[in-house]
Amino acid sequence: MKLAMTYLLENKFGLRLLWFSLLVLIPMLGLTKEVPPKPQRWVNDYVGIIPADELAQLEAQIQAFTDSTGHQLAVVVEQSLEGDDVFDYSQRLAEAWGIGSQEHNNGVLLYIALQDRALRIHVGYGLEGVITDALSKRIIERTLKPRFQQEQYSEGIHDAITLLMLAASGEKIDLIAGEEEVPLWLIGLFLLGIVGIFVLAAIFGNKGGGGGAGGRSANAGPIFWGGTLGGGGFSGGGFSGGV
Repeated sequence: MKLAMTYLLENKFGLRLLWFSLLVLIPMLGLTKEVPPKPQRWVNDYVGIIPADELAQLEAQIQAFTDSTGHQLAVVVEQSLEGDDVFDYSQRLAEAWGIGSQEHNNGVLLYIALQDRALRIHVGYGLEGVITDALSKRIIERTLKPRFQQEQYSEGIHDAITLLMLAASGEKIDLIAGEEEVPLWLIGLFLLGIVGIFVLAAIFGNKGGGGGAGGRSANAGPIFWGGTLGGGGFSGGGFSGGV
């Protein structure tokens, strides 16, 4: 046993194997952030960044929205994810609390980890058609982040919730005048063009001979903008970001 551990620690491959094993075993052992008990309110500020009067107003606003539409919207503010992944934790929290009806899956979770500067809008399948990934991203980038960077937490949460409620009610949200979402056919055409470029590069690259300075770099390839989008189970859409 001692010889095996010495090999793992002194060998690069062994260290990688050990690290990979830990990544796999930690979730299996349940070493993840514990979800708090299901509350009796929609707005749950465990840090205290929302003043009591504004919290009560926001609670009443969401309750009225739920009574009129049947959609459910919850806000959770915590200090830290404690090393957990924002998507995974939001997923577990939404499922454990049962946000949204089981029949319509029409829940929305706005999650904030203040110390980690992590934000996520987690959307149920029933509302993914109106609260899209693109809209969730814009709300985080252009409403929440600017307010949070000025420590206007309550105002940012209120504005984001108002936009989410309007979108869930079927209202079209344009955070920048004249901004339109890119049509799907244009996205498809763009991706087709990229595939065509790679195919042509591969054909002409092979004709040009084997390796060498003239070939395409092994590291070349498309660069994607980072972020956590969509998923299975509760989440049909959403967006994660940082402040």
